[in-house]
Amino acid sequence: ILKKILLRVQGTMKVPPEAIHSSERVQVVHYKKGGFFDLHHDSTGFLKRQITVLYYLNDVEGGGQTEFPEAEGGSIRAAPKKGDALIFYNLHPKTLSPDWAAVHKAHAVTRGVKWVANHWIS
Repeated sequence: ILKKILLRVQGTMKVPPEAIHSSERVQVVHYKKGGFFDLHHDSTGFLKRQITVLYYLNDVEGGGQTEFPEAEGGSIRAAPKKGDALIFYNLHPKTLSPDWAAVHKAHAVTRGVKWVANHWIS
């Protein structure tokens, strides 16, 4: 299943196969009620993560949205829905400089739990 998903990501983002094959392993995260992740950027001076893919693994009963407060045109929030994925660039594709519109956070889960998988492509 993961191989099919990665091929779909590769086609959508127009990245070479080697970028997918050399990417970091998928990281699964479990948020309990009250769990959140503060404002951050996925690429650092040490980890040049060009693309992030967030896979939502369950429907969240309350809260748990992913917010991009610096998005062009204003803040954007995505509600976690099982089977959905968010794909975004952390670095500008041509210059590889940080794209500050990619700064994001995970809002606190207010009811139930949240399961999400992070996949970073360099």
